[in-house]
Amino acid sequence: MEDDDWVVDTDAATCEVTDVRRLDRYPLEHIFTLPEKSKLLLLVAVEDDDRVFGGLGMKLDAKQLNGHITISGRKYYRLKCAVSDAVFNKLVTGGVASKMYSQEKFVDNMETGQGGFQLSFFKTQKTAQLTWKKVISNPLSIMFFGPPLSVSRSFDSIFRDPTSLHTIHHLYSCYHKHFFGDVNACLSLQNSYLARRLDLLEKKYNKEIVKKTSCNGRIFQDSKVKTFLKKVDGEFEDAFDSMVTEFQNHSEPILSVDKNNKLIDEAERVFGPTWNILMSMRGHVNTRSGSKWDALQAKKTDSRRKDVFFSCCVWLVLRTGNQFHTGLLLETFQRWQEEWDVPPRRHLHISETVFRE
Repeated sequence: MEDDDWVVDTDAATCEVTDVRRLDRYPLEHIFTLPEKSKLLLLVAVEDDDRVFGGLGMKLDAKQLNGHITISGRKYYRLKCAVSDAVFNKLVTGGVASKMYSQEKFVDNMETGQGGFQLSFFKTQKTAQLTWKKVISNPLSIMFFGPPLSVSRSFDSIFRDPTSLHTIHHLYSCYHKHFFGDVNACLSLQNSYLARRLDLLEKKYNKEIVKKTSCNGRIFQDSKVKTFLKKVDGEFEDAFDSMVTEFQNHSEPILSVDKNNKLIDEAERVFGPTWNILMSMRGHVNTRSGSKWDALQAKKTDSRRKDVFFSCCVWLVLRTGNQFHTGLLLETFQRWQEEWDVPPRRHLHISETVFRE
């Protein structure tokens, strides 16, 4: 391929830029692998400068004049620097393998704050010693960015073993802090987290469905269910009769909202576990008290309950052979035609209008 066909951000590759969107964030684990003279861009939170950096960020910014950057409402100093002393880092990457450095020693150096590395800053003679403990304890106050990596990051492995939603959320929250500011890394982390979360929820849901779906078909022979069916048929029959005899407006619902809601409430009690199964199959609706979601979620819940109600009614028709309101509709209009001698064309027109309702 011709050289002109390659597009390389050479300034970012040599860390000559201060735009973090062109760089990748380096967590402490990556900094361990960097040799001396590696160029980095250090971001120090303005509000935490005195606490974590002894106010050095403001002094260095006055020399380098790179300006502030705001990320999620927080201002940061952008400081160009390079690793000037990596003795401890070299012990971590090579000392353990050569048995010159142990895991116990690393833990001790991390906890006591003895392990660290030194930075030198461009356009100034100042240097700064940063401990591993300070870097890893302040992931939102001290952030390192470097040249873009040659491979994309994947976080699938960190979510593979945990089987608790609480655990994977805790991992996501912790890792997100250490990759905050790197859009690509955060998106990759979120994708891995959501994929694992959906996997766990699906497994949990399937287990619940297996437990719940052992529904006995004899429920449709239960006396309470049969009584409820007769009641629903009666309500529809009365509604159909009154619609014509009382000359009600065909644009209005055949059953009033109040009567419909009462039937739905009663159906929930009559069908019991079957009702719960059908509701869970349509997804769970979680309302958050005091939020704007309340009205919307309540509406969704009502919609699910209506769907389940009519599903149960159709199921009853199939199980019991009862013609329910569709058959009742035809029978009612046939009776009206016989009693009132309604012309066939008018009968068809009325039935179509009512059925659409």
